[in-house]
Amino acid sequence: MTAPVRAQSVDIKVGGVSTPVEGVSWDHGVNLRAGDVVGSDASVDWAEGAGVVPASQVAHPMRPGWTRTNGAPVTVDVTDGPTTHRVFTGRIDSTGGGLLDGSSSALVDWASRLSTKVKLPPVAFTMPSNPRVPGAGLRRVGLWGTWLTHLAMQGAAFQAAQGRQTSSIYYQSMAGSTWLAPHPDHVTDTLGSLTTSHRIGNPNAAPGVFQGTNVPCMEDVFTVASTTTRRNSGFTSWQLTVDMASDAPTVFHTGRVDLRPTPVASGTGVRLDWTQTLIRVYRVNADGSTALLGSVARADAGGVYTMRWSVVVREDGTATLHGSGGRTAALALTGTGIAMPTTAAAGTVIVTSEGPVSAVQVTRSDSTFLTTQAVSARILRSTFSERSLPGFDFVPDTPALTVLQDQADAERSLMGMPLWVWIDTAGRLVQADPAYLAAQPVTGHFSTTSTGTALDDVRWAVPPSGPYSRVDVRCRFGVTKVRTSPTLLLAVGGQKNHDHGDTLEEFFHPEQDQTWLSPDVWPYLAGRPYPAPPYPAAAQHEFNKGVGSWVGGMRVTESDGDRVGWIEEAHVNGWTVDVDSGQVVGAFEVLDHATILYKGIVNVGASYGMSSMPDQGSVGVWAHRKSQPLPQIRGRGRIDWTDRVTSVEVSGDSSHPVLEHDGGMWTQNSVWRSQIADALAQASVTPAPELALTVAVDPARFVGEHVTADVTYPDGSTLEVDGLVAGISGRLPSDRDQMGVRLVVLSSEWTSAGAAPVGTDFDAPPVVRPVLPPPGTDPPLWTI
Repeated sequence: MTAPVRAQSVDIKVGGVSTPVEGVSWDHGVNLRAGDVVGSDASVDWAEGAGVVPASQVAHPMRPGWTRTNGAPVTVDVTDGPTTHRVFTGRIDSTGGGLLDGSSSALVDWASRLSTKVKLPPVAFTMPSNPRVPGAGLRRVGLWGTWLTHLAMQGAAFQAAQGRQTSSIYYQSMAGSTWLAPHPDHVTDTLGSLTTSHRIGNPNAAPGVFQGTNVPCMEDVFTVASTTTRRNSGFTSWQLTVDMASDAPTVFHTGRVDLRPTPVASGTGVRLDWTQTLIRVYRVNADGSTALLGSVARADAGGVYTMRWSVVVREDGTATLHGSGGRTAALALTGTGIAMPTTAAAGTVIVTSEGPVSAVQVTRSDSTFLTTQAVSARILRSTFSERSLPGFDFVPDTPALTVLQDQADAERSLMGMPLWVWIDTAGRLVQADPAYLAAQPVTGHFSTTSTGTALDDVRWAVPPSGPYSRVDVRCRFGVTKVRTSPTLLLAVGGQKNHDHGDTLEEFFHPEQDQTWLSPDVWPYLAGRPYPAPPYPAAAQHEFNKGVGSWVGGMRVTESDGDRVGWIEEAHVNGWTVDVDSGQVVGAFEVLDHATILYKGIVNVGASYGMSSMPDQGSVGVWAHRKSQPLPQIRGRGRIDWTDRVTSVEVSGDSSHPVLEHDGGMWTQNSVWRSQIADALAQASVTPAPELALTVAVDPARFVGEHVTADVTYPDGSTLEVDGLVAGISGRLPSDRDQMGVRLVVLSSEWTSAGAAPVGTDFDAPPVVRPVLPPPGTDPPLWTI
């Protein structure tokens, strides 16, 4: 089909300024067989101006006014009739040309940011019950693959939700989980800070994902947390920022976030409240009652819903409401009566959201402007790949690219394909489950005869596959133990004697295939309780309770080893005891995510020694504790790892190789592993064809789009195809007005002239069909 001439034009902006060009090409897509992050790229031939330009005026870096510098941001928009579409967002990578005849540039996206190394903390699956639900049982909110995706993206400056600001004192993202963002060095943070978020719904089910414009998010979220860290010394405001989750909210998309003093009865705070149509600001009084201060429409004048809202409260009692997308001065309020603390006192954040919410952040800052993000990310998942993980190991400094690719490759989905990861036309990093994409409505059509984008040519190919005797899916399965307080014994020191002046040096780390969750690195001295003062009664802990880590031992005479008494902090140089908590400072040093050093210099006196054993004659110490040397390191959790394998027979022929798939920590659930094995087995038997379409330039088409195509043959036979767009390459202006589209086929229907149609579903639920070759077709097996 020859396409009619379409009115199309190109607008390229360098640093936001339109720049004339002679031509531009663009290309982006996905890898259908591996979880590679596929970037987008483009090239542009610059025009030096209208008419004939003297060679002396040709732009180059040796003339004043050169703006096409490497790294300069570039956007490419194509106007097709009345509609403008973005086809590329990125930056100039390199430029070259002639001093007499112009230049051209290679354009790339921001995928290079993914080389940034990130840390992913280990987290356990179990959380405590919701304090607002009487009698509620254990809530298994779950650790989701989307949450770890979000952390990896965030570390590489691709924000799946609002980014954490330097002045942030509270940050929580629901992009795949309701867990608070943990400290990257897990051994210096407690699980207590990770157990304040709850889903109010079914206590046995992990929350579902609702897809908004940029982010997946949680529904029915409840959180209470205190802002306990102050990142900056001076400030004139508190800022509460909330990311909405839907660009098409329903009547059920309601919620509110309170920012109040600590304790809440000590003063007045602010509430940001939202309904389907309104954003409202309230004053929250000390008794919990509220007073409406103002409201604005959730959508702008054009009907587009604003996705991020911030309320800024100042010391003078004024407040302002800001929205993203140009609504930076949505509401100004005076005489609010809000009186948040102006000193280092903490605040309290209460999140209550019946509908989906994406992220919440509180900052205390001396500036009130809003920080925007240059690059965003999007996570699109379906039920198939969103599985709660019993546990997740610590991932040390690892490129974000590696984390995303390992995860995408492990979580095989529709037709055995990995998750798709690519940079889209808006410059966003997208991780998508093809099953999710295939479930979306059809929004594009290619045809050789009928309406739709003109289809000129189709080439097809079937990827190599099999035969395999069976499919093995292997995972690293985690068995997690979690306590609400640090009572789980993680490590015990050796039985040792030390002389005066000796250096204490003992290294502790998890055993092989083991992960520690929040070890307690602020220990107590054995031999407590001590009388108060100097130790307050609230800080007295008994050695026998087995709560928290313990250090110390016995002071003994050097001549005969007679015990003199428990070790006190003065007997070890480098140790002090915090008066408020009673905890020892300086006894432990965290060297890395898996190593804790026990240290100090023995200072018991020249005629004395130190034993790591508890006082054997103390009537206040239980017998089993007397046999445990010190130090004792306890924590709130531990994960024990083991390999699990799920196998699915394909041909059953031992002469065929085994297809081995490593799911790592991402595929711990046995049902999940079976689904992945089935999908890989099915794809090895009936691999889906891939089509290369030559079509008219249509800037409305995009990677991940669910489309259809039909081809009509001269004899009247027709082929109708349903598929997903896996790649696009285009150029304008073009002599033949053509664009390349890669399509992976989900299903097809063939109709011969005068015959009934015959359909094939490549995305059908996996049903393994053994491949048994006809007798005599396999090569002979030689024996000697």
